[in-house]
Amino acid sequence: MSDQNIYEDRIKLFKDTIELKKTERVPNLSNFFTWKILDSPYKLSEAMNDYDKMERVVCDFHERRSEEHT
Repeated sequence: MSDQNIYEDRIKLFKDTIELKKTERVPNLSNFFTWKILDSPYKLSEAMNDYDKMERVVCDFHERRSEEHT
């Protein structure tokens, strides 16, 4: 399967999922905000409801990223 075919297949999968059509598989939706929290020692509900914990999550994330690029 070519890259273009894979791309079109994935776009169709997302569109079908949004339209609540039956699909062969479920797409995994995420963004970097949830990964920041999931990589932290806090539960999702803890970080999302506490600004101090969320600030710590973001700071830790940036510190790790800056260490990786030095």
